[in-house]
Amino acid sequence: MDLNTNVEFKGHFFDTLLLPKILDAVLENGAECLIKQIEIGKSREEESYIRIKMFANSLEAYNNTLTALIAMGGKQVDIIAKRIEVKGHIIDSLTLPKILDIIVSAGGKCLVEKVDIGLEKNSFSYAKVKILAPNEDIMNVILEKTAKHGAIQVCH
Repeated sequence: MDLNTNVEFKGHFFDTLLLPKILDAVLENGAECLIKQIEIGKSREEESYIRIKMFANSLEAYNNTLTALIAMGGKQVDIIAKRIEVKGHIIDSLTLPKILDIIVSAGGKCLVEKVDIGLEKNSFSYAKVKILAPNEDIMNVILEKTAKHGAIQVCH
């Protein structure tokens, strides 16, 4: 059984040495983690941010690790994933690059899963893009802005 979740931390965890304690807690409870995002505050007053993906092979290790991380100020977050499709003259009109830029600029990430490029001047192109966002608000902004460029949300 492979259990995983994302946990984020905000605060002054570099100068308080909380980061090594977080990583130790993961290992001591029988789990593993991958640092997915890290942003360091630019001044003494500005907080830092870190998001880790925690993995465990047993429910006990998962629960113990998650409990320890939450006790240290972590917040469990799930990455939202949705797919969009866009069709038409998406290459020559720069629609596809605009859509990808919208996703990244809004705080999401993307994976172009499929692209079919029309071979003739009057042939349409097609792209399917998987969008990853840290929360529903960002996902909704992305979907709204990409829809203005002809993207439609798909289920598969």
